Amino acid sequence: MQKEGREIQPGKKRFFRTINYFILVLAGLVLLSLPFVDYQKMYLGIRLKVLNRLRPQSITYLVNFSRNPVIQKDAQLDKYRFYYKNVHDLMPDRVDALGLYGYCSYYLGKPQKAIEAYQKAIEVNPHFFWFYHNVGLIHFQTRDYDAAITTLSKAISARPENVLRVISLSRRIYWPLITDKEGRVDEARLTQQLRRGYRNSYLVLILSFREKAQYQQMFQASLKAIEAQLDGAGNFHFYAGVALYRLTKYEEAAVFFKKSIEKNPKHVEALKHLGIVSVELGSKELGLQLIKKAAYLKETGDAYILKPQTIPLQPY
Repeated sequence: MQKEGREIQPGKKRFFRTINYFILVLAGLVLLSLPFVDYQKMYLGIRLKVLNRLRPQSITYLVNFSRNPVIQKDAQLDKYRFYYKNVHDLMPDRVDALGLYGYCSYYLGKPQKAIEAYQKAIEVNPHFFWFYHNVGLIHFQTRDYDAAITTLSKAISARPENVLRVISLSRRIYWPLITDKEGRVDEARLTQQLRRGYRNSYLVLILSFREKAQYQQMFQASLKAIEAQLDGAGNFHFYAGVALYRLTKYEEAAVFFKKSIEKNPKHVEALKHLGIVSVELGSKELGLQLIKKAAYLKETGDAYILKPQTIPLQPY
């Protein structure tokens, strides 16, 4: 009896067997890989869902707190700390979340946790100004002046354009902190904030040099701040004068004190120090008048008094 249909030739049989073999192997590899891929997707999906549930409903409180730390509520701030920590645990390359975890930790009374977080963030991104600014302020406020000098020297060397680049890439973390309700960036405020940050970095660096009695370095840093046109309130001319006074260069110190007073007539420390220098230079009567004027401004509450310990961290 003849077989129905055509008989497949031996060469074609080998070809189809080979194709079937590769299909089976490919199917096996796909089946083997599916549990791993699905597990990873399931794991990440669950973590992201958890993060979304942990995420504070509004960023408004953190924005308002960064502008006015007096309104601090630990329970509210701790929600942000917990959220940013979990974001970084899930995505270790998110140094923006790590920085904000450090920011919240500091204001919750955990400066060492904050320092550790910022140091890790700097290891990943050593070009972001605000990390150096914030951890430098923490070092200064905890009286670790050597660490403050090292960190803030790097802060004033950081390039401003890197700040804008990092912020622009952080749509979910930094972006809500700098945009209005319509999602527009307030570029003027951002520029002003950055300028103030550089000014404060110079200021705290200079004060750290003073604490270490490194008066030549203090003078040089003051000059750099003046050259950067950051001395609107006369503070950097004042501190340049203080450094020169400590170096017993009284005539040069008097020049800087006078310039400070020109910029800010209510700068009581500049008035007082100019009075002291005037006495040293033989103008006792003038010196005593300046000292009395400084005391009067202070008593009447009409004086300009710098309080570096109150300089706040910025939410980065």
